[in-house]
Amino acid sequence: MEADLVVVGAGFTGLAVAYHAAQLLPQRRILVLEADRVGGAASGRTGGVVLSGTAAGILPGTEKAIESLSRIVSQASIRCHLRLPGCYNVARRPKQAIVKDPIWNDSGKLCAVKEEPGGDFDPGLYLSGLAHALAAKGIALYEKSAVTSIEPGEVVKLICKPFTVSARCVVLATNAISFHLMDQGKFLTAFNTFAVATEPVPRERLADGWWAAERAFYTLDLPYLWGRTTLDGRIIIGSGIVACDDGWCLCPEGKRRCLELEHRLRSLHPAFADLKASHGWWGPICFSSDSLPHIVSSPTAPNIYFAGGYCGHGVAVSALVAELLVKHLAGDDGSLKDMPWLARKPRNWFWSRLKGLQAKASLAVSRLRRR
Repeated sequence: MEADLVVVGAGFTGLAVAYHAAQLLPQRRILVLEADRVGGAASGRTGGVVLSGTAAGILPGTEKAIESLSRIVSQASIRCHLRLPGCYNVARRPKQAIVKDPIWNDSGKLCAVKEEPGGDFDPGLYLSGLAHALAAKGIALYEKSAVTSIEPGEVVKLICKPFTVSARCVVLATNAISFHLMDQGKFLTAFNTFAVATEPVPRERLADGWWAAERAFYTLDLPYLWGRTTLDGRIIIGSGIVACDDGWCLCPEGKRRCLELEHRLRSLHPAFADLKASHGWWGPICFSSDSLPHIVSSPTAPNIYFAGGYCGHGVAVSALVAELLVKHLAGDDGSLKDMPWLARKPRNWFWSRLKGLQAKASLAVSRLRRR
């Protein structure tokens, strides 16, 4: 097959790139290739917390991320229960609490010390809504079509299991997997994160557990924890990073980590003491060497772009990154001027065998800076 633009990966970034390309490049032939199913990796396994910044904080330009996500949801009429009341930054510093509740027990007294723009949404409904929007625009999306290799050139050749595609431009939106395609492993690594969800909890019980406001939250210190509620009252909490590779779904520690999360949830407040997890899961997130997202193209392959590296903060930022990248492809040379760090090539790992340790250290330093 032939296409003007091929997007590899049908997650948050890939589907948003295809959506914006259909609007800004309407005469181009656009194709989306997905190795599994729509949202089969990180995007379909996120907890659904919507944030405006990055793992390193709200950097210049990222304050527009939630606006970019909201615009897609509105324009494509996606009913994904997007709620944006704000997000609490919580820490084990009760003297700095900005509100009376919550005060939970988790290796100390957890309380809200800051608030930032954000909220939550249903990631599955968002992904399926985007996929249907692409279908309505006539964009072909091929699932179960893994790209096994890429041959750079003026016309890029992508080798898939069932077929071969020739493209003038390629966007790799694979994020935390398939680092071998363009040797992204030099500056990226992947970790699994874990989450559990309960059955619906009565609102009065959430209030008893000091969570009447149902604000999404995440910790500024360690041990890390994030959480939110769903529209039907489920509690979802998550934590933990364990180094992984393309075999991320075969995580020996997965079940144990989910059981630990269930125990942490019960320990937060006596009102949650008998709650049980109805679901548990894990999925890969992508870390760059500087804990920042990037749009990267190689000097030897300027028509192949990688977009990703969100370090777990990609729900809203991915929508912004996709929008800026497509504007750049459409000839808007000033689209990235407010976020020059986004297009800067990230540093390679100092020593590839220790990149997991370096990523954890970089994330810890970022959290200290945010404090």
